[in-house]
Amino acid sequence: DSALWKAKEAGAKIYTQGEYKIMVFVPMLTKLTDNSTKAINVAKGIERVLREYGRRGIKLDFGIGVNSGELVVESKEGKFKFMSVDNTISTTKNVASQSSGEALLSKNIHRKTIGKIKTSKLAEADLWKVEKVMDRSEHSDYVRRFSK
Repeated sequence: DSALWKAKEAGAKIYTQGEYKIMVFVPMLTKLTDNSTKAINVAKGIERVLREYGRRGIKLDFGIGVNSGELVVESKEGKFKFMSVDNTISTTKNVASQSSGEALLSKNIHRKTIGKIKTSKLAEADLWKVEKVMDRSEHSDYVRRFSK
């Protein structure tokens, strides 16, 4: 629950499909035009929480997959529904199933976040392991003033 709370705090909707927890980050809910970095930050936060449980002796078998794609989103009478236009959901599940206790990125989201996220490519698949999220927000004021 504490791991999923990180996604809820970030504005994501969480759905359960079998053994998968799917967290959907959409502009309608987060008020951001690009949710890629936010989703990766949440994935790394969840990874840290689950690893901490592992250090306490609680055995957890998990994988985290982060992907970006097209969804049709509807909010009606307070209910939020989504449907994958392409293979967004199945690709995300596939990435998660190939993960072994770490946050992995698909090719789609990796391309969108080059320069923002430090990653290492897995040798056996077209996936990237998240090493570090580059937070440049502390420099945003300087960049804004410099550009003026």
